[in-house]
Amino acid sequence: MKKTTVQWVKYFNNFDLAQYLQILGCTPTASRPDAADFYTPFGTDTTATLTVHHTSNTFSDTVNHRQGHLVDLISQLYGTTPKQIMQDIMPYRLDILMQQTEPDQTTRP
Repeated sequence: MKKTTVQWVKYFNNFDLAQYLQILGCTPTASRPDAADFYTPFGTDTTATLTVHHTSNTFSDTVNHRQGHLVDLISQLYGTTPKQIMQDIMPYRLDILMQQTEPDQTTRP
């Protein structure tokens, strides 16, 4: 059975969000057991922080009013839809993320 876009989104959202940001060249500015902070990739405000919450594997950027999971981040960074991302993962470097890490095994499609 062919997997739906929703199933693929759930699958990719289980990959480590902080690892993905590092693949894109972002380095944490601060790290705590439950979260890591990065300079935000949204906008030009150099004081804005994007926080990755390790437990929920989500991000929040309160200055730019953005939050979500991995696919949400990619959609917002590249101005694309989850469906477009799932049609070709290579421009978004998800192929590299898949080679370097494993997702949480509980929601694999």
